[in-house]
Amino acid sequence: MRVAAAAPALAGYSAGSAANKNKTRLRIAVIGVGGRGMGVLKASLAIGGIDVAALCDIRREAVNRGADFVQTKLDYKPALFADGPDDYKRMLQRDDIDAVFVTTPTVFHGPMGAASLRAKKWVFSEVPACNTIEEGWDLINAAEESGKGYFMAENYCFMRHNLLVLNMVEKGVFKTFTFAECGYIHEARDLQFNPDGTLNWRGRLNSSAELIGNTYPTHALG
Repeated sequence: MRVAAAAPALAGYSAGSAANKNKTRLRIAVIGVGGRGMGVLKASLAIGGIDVAALCDIRREAVNRGADFVQTKLDYKPALFADGPDDYKRMLQRDDIDAVFVTTPTVFHGPMGAASLRAKKWVFSEVPACNTIEEGWDLINAAEESGKGYFMAENYCFMRHNLLVLNMVEKGVFKTFTFAECGYIHEARDLQFNPDGTLNWRGRLNSSAELIGNTYPTHALG
């Protein structure tokens, strides 16, 4: 299975790596060009070696903002898809996309990731990867069927202090690990609301009676 194998493979496209000297540029598409999606888009273009083939969002103003940013960095505008919640499926039919970045609200990560894999695209998805066991198996099956890689983009795994602990584990500082648990308190009330005071997608998720257990364990434990 090639789930979680995408990052090392895609790293070869980076303009800063020697491997990229003889490779083509990585052509990406971004589904979800809100705050998180714009952040990922900016970080990707800062790395270099990347072309943006398409942007998709349910809000026309979001894809327009993303296209304007790409224009300033790459001197062209990507194809835009903003004709409803299923327009990403039309975008996935393009043959000029190597990898899809899924940066939408969490409830869409699993289905969009699986659809992208089945469209023969590599996938970089924000966390969580899925919301149900069924979605998880669908991602696994889609990755195995497509032969493409899937990477769940948990940024905390790559922060300096977490990499320090990982290095200590690998060096045997803590001897044999049998169990690990971690958590933290984060003031996040301002992240739950839209500017008009209504609950945004994160607020609705966290206040849902269906929310059982920790939906974000990788953010603390890595």
